[in-house]
Amino acid sequence: MIDYQIWYGLQSAVFTLLDTGVTTSSYTTSVTLVPGEKYKFRVQSRNSVGLSLFSSELVVIAARIPDIPTAVLTERLGPN
Repeated sequence: MIDYQIWYGLQSAVFTLLDTGVTTSSYTTSVTLVPGEKYKFRVQSRNSVGLSLFSSELVVIAARIPDIPTAVLTERLGPN
């Protein structure tokens, strides 16, 4: 194995090449993802013969900022 290509897309069948030449087993993207939106990722590996078939798709939902609490309750703990 020489390196990996990482592809991503929304729920359509259209994928965009996100990065190539990746040589690590973990990856972080700087692409801005829309909070709450579902994204699909897939990977190809490359060796001296060429590119592999695509991996299975991994579907993730981009994280959203939590809602502001509407009520905050406090409780005294201990003997004081």
